[in-house]
Amino acid sequence: MKDLEIQKQFIELRSKGFSFDSISKTINVSKPVLINWAKMFETEISDLQKLELDDMKDTLLIAKKHRLELLSGMLDEIKSQMKEQPLLLSYAGLVKLSLKIIQQLDRAEYYDFKKNMIVNRKIQNNQTDEIQV
Repeated sequence: MKDLEIQKQFIELRSKGFSFDSISKTINVSKPVLINWAKMFETEISDLQKLELDDMKDTLLIAKKHRLELLSGMLDEIKSQMKEQPLLLSYAGLVKLSLKIIQQLDRAEYYDFKKNMIVNRKIQNNQTDEIQV
């Protein structure tokens, strides 16, 4: 039973990218045994990596959604104030503020695009590694 728990811990640590040396020190198992386990549990490690990448994608999407909702709400409020009188800010100030928010929205989309490219590259690298092994 203890061996199964240690193997589970190995699979988790390896899927998170820990080296054999650091895992060996953490769970007190020799490096050659860990290398054998890596071959034996290759599918489990790969599946767990994919799940973690999916979780990261979901987290990024949720953060993006909240950020975009906040910025869109601010932009809507600015637009409504621009239509009303008296203005809390000058018209020029509202225009500047709305342009800054639009830039932030554009920047958010750009960074999300870059993050998606990085995550997709990691997924492709994992799939390529599986094919090469």
